Order: sequence, then C-alpha cells, then structure tokens
Amino acid sequence: MRIEDVGKLSSLQRFLYWITERHAVHVKRTAGEPRPWTDDTVLQNYFFTNPYRENDKTTVWFRENIRERLRNEPEVLMATVIFRWFNLIETGRVLLDEDSPEGVQRDLTVDWDPDVATERLTAQWDDGKNPVFTGAYMIKAGNGERGCKIPNVCTSIQRLWEDKDRLVEMCYHDCRLRALWEILIEYPNLGGFMAYEIVCDLRYTYLLEDATDVDTWANPGPGALRGLLRLEGKAIPMRSEGKVKRQVNVSMPLERMVDLLQICRARLPKDMPRFELREVEHSLCEWDKYERARTGEGGRMKRTFNGEYGDE
Repeated sequence: MRIEDVGKLSSLQRFLYWITERHAVHVKRTAGEPRPWTDDTVLQNYFFTNPYRENDKTTVWFRENIRERLRNEPEVLMATVIFRWFNLIETGRVLLDEDSPEGVQRDLTVDWDPDVATERLTAQWDDGKNPVFTGAYMIKAGNGERGCKIPNVCTSIQRLWEDKDRLVEMCYHDCRLRALWEILIEYPNLGGFMAYEIVCDLRYTYLLEDATDVDTWANPGPGALRGLLRLEGKAIPMRSEGKVKRQVNVSMPLERMVDLLQICRARLPKDMPRFELREVEHSLCEWDKYERARTGEGGRMKRTFNGEYGDE
C-alpha cells in the first residue's frame, strides 16, 4: 500500500496493516524475491523488526545453536539467561568456545565459570575494539571503573547459577511466564525487559511450553504503551516512560492487549503464524515507530533499512 493511502485508514486498520505488510516483506525476502518487497516507502527505507520475535536474527541464531539443543534439558534455563545477558551472536560464539579444537571446548552456557567467562570476554572486548553486549537494550551492571561491566555481569549471572535448580523447580510448580518473570526481576542487574526476553525464549522449551498465560500476560514497555495510546487517539509523550505509564490507565494495558489479540486472530490473514500476546506487545512497539516515521514525529529514525533485513 502506498504511504498516502495508509494515512486514510483508521488507527486499528493501520496497526493491522503494519503487521501484515511487515510480515509480507519477510516472506518475500526469504523467498528470494527482488526488492523492494512493498510499495510502502517507510518500510522500504527504515528498519523495523519482524512482528514475530522468532524471526529475529539473534533469536534465530540462539534457537539453532543453543536453545533447540537444550530445549528438553534443565540446562536450557541458565543457557538462556547467560546468552540474553549479552544478546550478541559474536559473544554467544565465544561463550560456546567455537574457536577451540574439537574435544577441548568448554561451553560456558552449560558449564558456567565467572572467572573463565570474564577472561574470555575481556579478550574479545580488547579495550573496546569489539562489542560484547547488545546495543538493542540497556545492560545493567552496577557502577565501577571503565571495563567493569564484563566482570560485574559475570558476577550477576553467578548469583542465578547458584539458584538454577530452584528456578527450574519453580517452573514445574507454577508454569506461567509471569511467575518466572517476577522471580527473575528480583536478582541484581536483571531488569524487567531482559527478564521478559528470557521467559519469552523459555516459552519454546519444556519449562514453559505449557505456560497458562501466553494469551493473557505480557510485559508492555513504553513503546507498546505509546502504541496503545495511538489506538485510543490520545496525545503521546515521546521520551518519558513514566509519563507514558501515568497516561495509560494502569488497569487497561493488558486488558486492551488481550482484546487486540482476539482482533488479530480474527482479522489477520489466515496463513500468518498464530499470534500470542507477545506478538501484540512487540507489534505495538514497532507500529509506534512506524507511525512516527510515517508522520514525521519525534525527529529522524535511528536505523535506516539497508535492504538486507539481516537483523529481523
């Protein structure tokens, strides 16, 4: 759809359009069709992640190299925690010890040692020459001198490693995404966003594949809350998460998202993968970015589209 026609749609129609069109870009690109894959100039020129988190480049690598191998083993919980605390493919390869000869590798995702991890990752970092942590979200590590982030994060991971059996056991007794999330956020430096990423990964493992709240709970961030405000036709504070949360009725976000989930299931093309509440939350966030780009709100977009969508 041409961008001038998108503006003629209602807010709900634009939200559903974004989900459908962004996924269609993914389908056409992966099928090897030539660019531009869409008539929408905003989608042609700016970067938006896929509505489905499982199509994200980093998630695909994690799934294929770590998660699926361990999906039916208790080790999958800490392997997920460890990878997502860095959330970078290059760091994942270092943790797996891919460069070591066969037979002498030490996979730190299942055989964790904070001192070995600190040594390896500091060598990768090489005084800042190579990234160790994702730039997609903020990694908390406490205060300290320059270069303290790696050892501080490794120490934080160690705290969970010491409790790993209890965390696994908890999933047996209360199989809900929210239940594990509420425990994880109590650990130092493990905030709500990253804990949400971890439980969303574990939803595709034996620990949480039967979670009872995949259609009723999500952890809406400020982008998703802005998306909800757009759907309601309300003014949108652009920079303050606190202002966004105060403006949205505290009892409304999850209820509204559950309603949207049912709308998505009824009105999205039937050949699209099934939506869960995670997809609604994520799509609201990306749609908010799309609307800002479409209308020129909030300045220039941070990421342009290079034609590859390598990081879906």
